[in-house]
Amino acid sequence: MLLVLWREARVIYGYILGVLRLKSKWIFKQEGEDLAATAARLGTSPLVIRILANRGITKDEDIRDILTKSTDDFEDIKGLINADKAIEYIRNIDDKVRIIGDYDVDGICASTILYKGLKALSYDVSVDIPDRILDGYGLNINIINKAKEDGVKYIITCDNGIAAKESIEHANSLGMKVVVTDHHEVPLDDDGNEIIPDAVTVVDPKMKDSTYRTKEICGAYVAYKIIANLLDIKNHEEMAELRRELLVLAAFASYCDVMPLKGENRYLIKYGMDNFKKTANLGLNALVDVRGYSKKDIDSYSLGFVLGPCINATGRIADALQGVKLLTTEDAEEAIRIARDLDEINKKRKTMTEEQTKIAIKMIEESSIKDDKIIVLVLPECHVSICGLVAGRVKREYNKPTIVLSPSSKGLSGSARSIEEYNLFINLSKYKDMFAAFGGHAMAAGLSISPERVDEFRERINKDCTLTEEELTLKQYVDAKMDPSKGNLDIYNELVKLEPFGTGNIKPLLEWDDMKIKNIYSFGSGRFTTIRTEMDGENYDVKIFKSNSEIADYLNERDGGDVYERLKNKEEVKIDILYSLSFSDYNGPHTEAHIEEYR
Repeated sequence: MLLVLWREARVIYGYILGVLRLKSKWIFKQEGEDLAATAARLGTSPLVIRILANRGITKDEDIRDILTKSTDDFEDIKGLINADKAIEYIRNIDDKVRIIGDYDVDGICASTILYKGLKALSYDVSVDIPDRILDGYGLNINIINKAKEDGVKYIITCDNGIAAKESIEHANSLGMKVVVTDHHEVPLDDDGNEIIPDAVTVVDPKMKDSTYRTKEICGAYVAYKIIANLLDIKNHEEMAELRRELLVLAAFASYCDVMPLKGENRYLIKYGMDNFKKTANLGLNALVDVRGYSKKDIDSYSLGFVLGPCINATGRIADALQGVKLLTTEDAEEAIRIARDLDEINKKRKTMTEEQTKIAIKMIEESSIKDDKIIVLVLPECHVSICGLVAGRVKREYNKPTIVLSPSSKGLSGSARSIEEYNLFINLSKYKDMFAAFGGHAMAAGLSISPERVDEFRERINKDCTLTEEELTLKQYVDAKMDPSKGNLDIYNELVKLEPFGTGNIKPLLEWDDMKIKNIYSFGSGRFTTIRTEMDGENYDVKIFKSNSEIADYLNERDGGDVYERLKNKEEVKIDILYSLSFSDYNGPHTEAHIEEYR
């Protein structure tokens, strides 16, 4: 199992670090003062205090929150604008309800949360999710007409709806009532005023009058806030069990939707990891089994990079309702069957993504696009549903905001992925006159544009771009310099207290310079490499997701000569490494240093 975890983690993270042709700038952060005194006062290690200080957490009470705060200490719903109105309105619904979600993990989990909650409260409820290709994102005319034909009177959106002004006007004209729950950015008019759709009520933490402290929560968690309060009204133990199950789904969605791991999001995802192991959800349990995991091994990585992609893949190249069926089924055999189908769909998605990423990089390297600060690509054979995945990989490869488009019914449609220094939503909004459709966040966006305007768009967005070379330089922020052999289980267990790791709380990155190499050899069918070194007179092995020939080629080019001959002749060969600590129970519990980058 640990080999599986290692293999899959490196496949994903390899694009970010070790596999990149792009070398990063290492920045050693030394925030915080009196580390030893603070550590003694708070009962932790100076290393933990340094890591937290590097993330801007220096006050004793904030550090205590991170290390000890309860995972069920969540923010009150009162600050979530219009939530009370939505709850009261939904309580009085007495006819057919249709939940309209989105086709990613967040939308699928949000739909499941509303469906299971309302079903438990005896509502006549159903779910529909737009087809990514035929319908596009969010509430639209087609899906509203379908609901009307099915006799639906009430629509509740989740993870969409804030930008569906025209579609909601259409629903109103048909005599239907719409409640919007969403978490996306609120569209603005030319004067900067919010454009709020004419729904019964709109719940979105991004609305300017919302006083909810954590603005960056996912759509599934907004849906959970609504349904949990409805379930509370019943106040039965059965409802309490259901609430716990639905909160696990909200945590799952939050991590997969890349919410920043600060404040309430951190406690939510920590709760999800703690309680995932106890969930009775047949679909989740089946997916864990099919992927070859045990629930005891579930952590934030496996949520986001092993299980999540299987559900995401349904909305990309199949039917997102399969994801809802997986999470709502009460038949164990059906759960296994659907989980197997999702696993196969995801394998197909991975192959498609890898092929198109290679084409994209070749296109960039063979054209003037590689000189652009904002990469705009048209991939004629790319399935529109994986444009975002390809954009993400290209962005990581070049550390530049990237937009990938492919043919669609709207001309060209696709997705954008960005770097921290470039807010996509703000910057792309400047060109909305060119788009047939547009929406998104600071780091990710979707858009449609006429093929005739792509060249003009590429020229304008690059001409207007103010990113500097320093901002476009990939940076690795080093938390501490430490001999890997000193990273024992005590240190590892201290670092575990800082989990979950992800956006806004990256896994601690450590540096060790001038590491002497004794030997280089491969394992795992030659795909991984162990570098043997000697520390304090003892052999110590560090691992990396690269073949030993790649490591040797780098050292040969850097130093000249054959590294194996030099090692054989007892010549000194050194390397600087950035690494993270991981746990292994192979041949007994111990820590391992996994190299993320080297020079």
